[in-house]
Amino acid sequence: MTLEPERIIQLIEREEAKERRKAKVQAINAAHTAVANALYSGKLVKPPSCENCKRKTSSYDLDAHHEDYNKPLDVEWLCKSCHRARHLAKELAKAKVWIVDSNGEAWRPYKES
Repeated sequence: MTLEPERIIQLIEREEAKERRKAKVQAINAAHTAVANALYSGKLVKPPSCENCKRKTSSYDLDAHHEDYNKPLDVEWLCKSCHRARHLAKELAKAKVWIVDSNGEAWRPYKES
């Protein structure tokens, strides 16, 4: 069985994408572990409120948000709803989705930096 060159390219690209995803997951896991260890050792301390909406909340309800997983201790402490909103906005931006408000104005919910 011989494969067409286009099929070979597809298979190579699929394997490369799989390796990129694996590396990203490893970076995410390493960042989460680094935050957990820093919290345990006292190197990081959760603030009393969300850094985005400023709502006071229990430390249990604050998440460490990473903009860059290669900087594991550079985190923003967000409440659960702000954290979900941040990730949703980022996914919408990647999908190049625009939001149209009630006035008919279009805007992007998040800009990649």
